Amino acid sequence: MKSSGFRWVVCAVILVASGAAAAQEGPKFELHGFVGGSLYAQDAVFNDFGQKVFFVTKTPNSDRAIFGADARQTRLNFSVAGPKILRGATPKGVVEIDWFGPANLASSTTITRDASGNITKVTVNQTSAADYNLVPRLRLAYAELAWAPAVLRIGQDTVLLAGFFPATVGHIANPFALGAGLLFSREQMVEFFYTVRAPNDMRIELAAQVMKPTSNASKLDPVSGLSYAESSGLPGVEGRVRLVVPKLLEAFVAGHWNRIDRDGMGDTGSLPARFTSHQTVAAGNLGAKLTLGRLTVQGQAFVGKNIGYQSNFNPVPDVGQGDLREWGAWGQVGYNITPELSAWAFIGTDHPSYDDVKALATSGTDLATSNATWKLQNTTTHAMLRYQEGGYALGLEYLHMITHYVANPGNSAASKGGVLEGNQLMLSGMYFF
Repeated sequence: MKSSGFRWVVCAVILVASGAAAAQEGPKFELHGFVGGSLYAQDAVFNDFGQKVFFVTKTPNSDRAIFGADARQTRLNFSVAGPKILRGATPKGVVEIDWFGPANLASSTTITRDASGNITKVTVNQTSAADYNLVPRLRLAYAELAWAPAVLRIGQDTVLLAGFFPATVGHIANPFALGAGLLFSREQMVEFFYTVRAPNDMRIELAAQVMKPTSNASKLDPVSGLSYAESSGLPGVEGRVRLVVPKLLEAFVAGHWNRIDRDGMGDTGSLPARFTSHQTVAAGNLGAKLTLGRLTVQGQAFVGKNIGYQSNFNPVPDVGQGDLREWGAWGQVGYNITPELSAWAFIGTDHPSYDDVKALATSGTDLATSNATWKLQNTTTHAMLRYQEGGYALGLEYLHMITHYVANPGNSAASKGGVLEGNQLMLSGMYFF
């Protein structure tokens, strides 16, 4: 009897322990992303090639045809979520990479700077075309704590200012709307999200970010070796309010602010007298996406000051001499002809203040970049036919870009002074998982 009773006690303990173990959640791993590539033909030279074209840089007089291929936007997203901690918070780690870094012939690169931190020379020692390689790029890397309805993230993430992106197949990793009305970057930050539920499954999301400050200046602080934005001693901040009505509407309004200290750490005083010691980087952005049955209408508009880094247009390589105001907008319409086949049309522009750009371009000769490369405006139009079934998407896309410069860049045939045009036709196939 004693032996039998002991066995019952052991069995009970095992059952309780098993139940506790089952209740304790283990780590959950997920792998997402997309894989594929593109073939393209174009008649101009853009800021980059293939899947990353934002504006035109050259339009040669002859032999303008280019045919190439690109697979850089292949992307992998890894995440792991652990058991709940800190009174019910779910911890999660996310890492996302793609191959949209520089495309090199296996090479070594040497960057030479002067005493003020300006880049004066870039030397690339290439070896063999047989060693062609793509450099991986870290997109996201953050640790998350989620207490519904609140989320805390620390690491590298997309800025709130970005909102959402236009539909595309071959230009996902670097949307063609960059340089044509879209604001976007990824930064190291602390961010907080709080979602308020409303009737009919509506929700309002409040979000804030405290981040590494940004600057599009080409110079670095000679004392710290960091950007002049980081030398300001102040973080950048962003905020966003987003409204979501399921299957109907997504709308947001967002803002950004940070400071730039042009004197640098230690107030070196090495800058020309006309340089302002402190500058503000500021931007406001709003957008909406409306879905009405088969029809989708979406767009965004922004205004800002010294935001070339976020607009990815960089009208002037160094805005230390004065403020550069800028605005932009984009819109896109899509229609599902069938559940799988859809047609899309896009137009967008980035428009710095002409007066500001021209004033900066004529303010002195101590800048390394030629005034001819300083841009006044960029306008992009895009059309796409997309077939998407399950996780597979096939897209035929046409891009047309018009870029206005202060003066005509070298090795370019411009119909008007400083106005360059380029076209690209691209066929892409991507599998999403």
